[in-house]
Amino acid sequence: MRDAMIALGVVLLAAAPAGAQDFSGTWTGRISCEAAGNLAAINSPITLTVANGMARYERPLRSPADATRILATEVAEGPVGPDGTVRMTGSVTGQGWRQDSNWSGKMSRPATVLGGGITTTNSTVRSGIERRCTLNLRPG
Repeated sequence: MRDAMIALGVVLLAAAPAGAQDFSGTWTGRISCEAAGNLAAINSPITLTVANGMARYERPLRSPADATRILATEVAEGPVGPDGTVRMTGSVTGQGWRQDSNWSGKMSRPATVLGGGITTTNSTVRSGIERRCTLNLRPG
């Protein structure tokens, strides 16, 4: 029986995809975006959760005039592949504006940097203001 269990373990290990890692859990770090147009730079804490092969964050968007006032909550999510490849998209709308985000990269330990961008559109800037951004993350 013991030999059968060892053989089963070897078969299961051989069947696992090469390079497959478990990125599940909470990742904390910072979101950083350049200033563009009339939009200030972003440099704030962020928490990303990976569960069931999906990455997700929720981030409050604060009023530029009053940082204690939350205008909306941006949600971004997307799949994480067995090799750590991740692609997330997000969007949020408010009174007369919309923000879309796109992120991609490869998760790794002990640290991950995802590149992306945020496009903000409002009634006066129809083509949108685009900003380059990064998510710098660590497990825990």
